[in-house]
Amino acid sequence: MELKAEVRSASDKIIDDIVNEFQEDIVIMKSLERVMRGSLLDTYDECTMTAIRTLIDSSICDEINTDKLRQHYLSIPHYHFDMTIDDYHFSDKEQADIAKYGNWFQAIWNDKVPLVTDKLKSFYAAKNPNCTDRGKFEELWYQYKLRELPF
Repeated sequence: MELKAEVRSASDKIIDDIVNEFQEDIVIMKSLERVMRGSLLDTYDECTMTAIRTLIDSSICDEINTDKLRQHYLSIPHYHFDMTIDDYHFSDKEQADIAKYGNWFQAIWNDKVPLVTDKLKSFYAAKNPNCTDRGKFEELWYQYKLRELPF
């Protein structure tokens, strides 16, 4: 338990230092928080700082790479709304959201983005017809893909 308290104390200091940094540092902070809330420290009474550092580094790397992927897909010219879909199915705002985020959403559903966050996992899982708890964008994309022509 002493190791657990020591690690948590050290992580609190790291988090305080990181809060004042730029975007990549915020990603590091979020990764660290997720690791500290995870099962690693609760499962093992004794673990090495090396094991914790490896897990944190891996998580940080995945999130930074995912953020770069997201920026890439959002920088691609607008996703082309399938004109065979009747306009009345989607509001102007929803059509604008599909145009803006469609390339990113498509990349997630096509396994081109590693599912390293809960939000990405949830978005990917929303393509299952049996999914019952879709968020706003998950439901929008699901309804769009239902109506889109498959070719």
